Formats: sequence, structure tokens, C-alpha cells
Amino acid sequence: MYSKKLKIRALKIAKEHDAKFAAQELDICYHTVLRWVKNDKIKIKPLKKRNNTVKPQDLIADIINFPDDKTAQRAQRLNCTVREITYCQQIFNISRKKLIDTEYRKLQKIKKDIEIYPKDSIKNRARRLEFASTTIFQLFNKYDLRNYQQEVIKEQQNNGIEISVYDKNKLQELVKSIIRSKRKNKAKRVKRRKIPSRLK
Repeated sequence: MYSKKLKIRALKIAKEHDAKFAAQELDICYHTVLRWVKNDKIKIKPLKKRNNTVKPQDLIADIINFPDDKTAQRAQRLNCTVREITYCQQIFNISRKKLIDTEYRKLQKIKKDIEIYPKDSIKNRARRLEFASTTIFQLFNKYDLRNYQQEVIKEQQNNGIEISVYDKNKLQELVKSIIRSKRKNKAKRVKRRKIPSRLK
């Protein structure tokens, strides 16, 4: 059983701050403090409301900056619940391993390619980097790489650098060379028919 002095002290702290703050300071259960407040009919300040939704961009940035933290720590930083973070991860297929191992590496390669060829199309980037065009298109939409592309173009124009565009002739030559190498490899694998001894 708690003493009267402790009850009075807890009620004073609850008036000034919150019931949760009083429970943490005095090491008392939160529900007991609420029961004391209801019996005395004291008005308490309401707790801060949390966001109902989490943006995937904010969650991805938090995972990149703090990859080893737990979901509870992320919830405190993003001002949301743990359930909302897990729900967002399930919808957008966001996880630590996938993001750091595959998506984050692809994103770095695409950014380097944008710095070299900022005005180039997605198809040409897919051929150079040997990625599918759909994956590059998804990463462009998820991480807002078009804004990054415009920023790179402005910086290069302000510095007086000539913006380089990938030549179509070079691309066609590269594709033709790949096709020739594949045909040669197939021709080597094909076995020649043995000519019978009678026809020789």
C-alpha cells in the first residue's frame, strides 16, 4: 500500500505535467496514478497525439542513418507506434537486409551514372548498368531521383561543365558486340555431325 504523502506528491506532478511523467518519476504503475486522479477528479493535460501514418521516405532515411537500431527507437524518432512501422515495412517491402544489400547498392550506382550522364534516359541507364528498366523506374519514384537529377544538371551548368550525353552510335556498337560474342559461344557449343566412313 502507498502512503498519503506519495499520493499527494503524485497528484501534484500530474497537475503540472502528466500522469505518465508522475509514474516514471516516482516508479509507480501508470494505471494506479490514473485511478488516484479519477477518484480526486483532477484535470490532467492530454498526452501528445502521434501520427497515424508513416512516410516510406522518412523510414528509409532512418534505416540508412541508424541501421542497427530497434523499431521502438525508430518509433520515438518518427513520433509513431511500432505497429505503424511494421505495417509500412510490409506494404512497401522495406527491411534492413534488402535495403542495405541490394537497393542501397543499386541506388549508389544509379546516382554515379546520373552524375556522369544526367540527361540520359532510363533505357540507356539500364543497358549500361545491366539492370531491368522497371527496377530503375521504381527506384526513381521511391527515392525522388528526378529532383536529384535536376540538381546535378543545375550544378554542372553553374560550374560551366559541358553536360555529357551518351552517344547512340556507341550504344549500338556495344549491343552488337554483345550479340556477336553470344553467337560465337553458341557456335562453339553446337557439336558437329560426324560424317560416316562410307561417304568419305
